[in-house]
Amino acid sequence: MAQPSNNNNGGISKLESDGNLFRNNNIVNNVYNNADTSNNYTSSHTRALADSKTPNYGKGTGLFLDIENYKAGSDLDINGNQGNSVGSGRVPAFALNASTWGYGPAGAGMTPYKAPDTSKNKGQVTI
Repeated sequence: MAQPSNNNNGGISKLESDGNLFRNNNIVNNVYNNADTSNNYTSSHTRALADSKTPNYGKGTGLFLDIENYKAGSDLDINGNQGNSVGSGRVPAFALNASTWGYGPAGAGMTPYKAPDTSKNKGQVTI
């Protein structure tokens, strides 16, 4: 059931009226200035990079698309939070996979996974 409009408030509901009052405070301001090269948000800005200056903001390295880039991510992404979540993070996961299965990502200096040769399998459906 629709809430009746309030003619004393321009015909809008109390919820919409309150939303209009708080909208400007709730919209995030863009603090970056494209005209100012020292505060221009690009792929090499500290908040876009996984660096020590802003470690939990950026996840990239500034390289094109950061595809299969094992240096990207925050410290928590890379090393995990061993105090609260033992085994979390990319490095512990790679170490576990390497010790359990004998392979890991080539980009991290490990032996990459190789799919088994199924060319001699008979009677199986190939998709």
